[in-house]
Amino acid sequence: MRLLRRALMRLAGITAGTGHPRPDTAAIASVLPYGQDRRAWLRDLWGESVPLHRTDLAGRTLARRGQVRVYLDVSGSMNGVIRPLYAALASQAPWLAPEVQLFSTQVVGVPVARLRRGDLVTTGGTDIAVMTAHLVREQVDRALIVTDGWVGTVRGEHAAALRQRRVRIEGIVTHNGAPDFVQPLGSRCSRLPVLN
Repeated sequence: MRLLRRALMRLAGITAGTGHPRPDTAAIASVLPYGQDRRAWLRDLWGESVPLHRTDLAGRTLARRGQVRVYLDVSGSMNGVIRPLYAALASQAPWLAPEVQLFSTQVVGVPVARLRRGDLVTTGGTDIAVMTAHLVREQVDRALIVTDGWVGTVRGEHAAALRQRRVRIEGIVTHNGAPDFVQPLGSRCSRLPVLN
């Protein structure tokens, strides 16, 4: 399930989905007697002792840019791959929002703990419009959509709203899935290997 992990990490803001810390800039107190901190220079001129100067230094951090909201297709056509996907997603819990959004003809949030237990929730039928409406309504900023791709077409107004807000979306389709559903969203889509 490296593919799932890489997609989650890309969306979470970790460089190239590798898990390595991304170089980041953070304001820290420096012990150097010089710096860009104007207040420290003024305080020094007024006679105050200023041993530390505030400055921006590049540091390597693993700070996430935000947790990823996962939308998992639970329609009947996904029955053969739901259990392995539940297990794979549960193992990536640190990168996920507290609830995984299960979608078919409606969107239902379930805690990651429920995925760990393997509680199956599946329905018949799928409508991507329900899921994209949820993305718009909930103002999600990063989402991973896991589906077989046979979900219909994204409504133009949903695609426009998501592009305008610059929502980061990635799709993952099953080995025999159709990746075309992400085209209106301008997103990348990866294909899973055969899952047993």
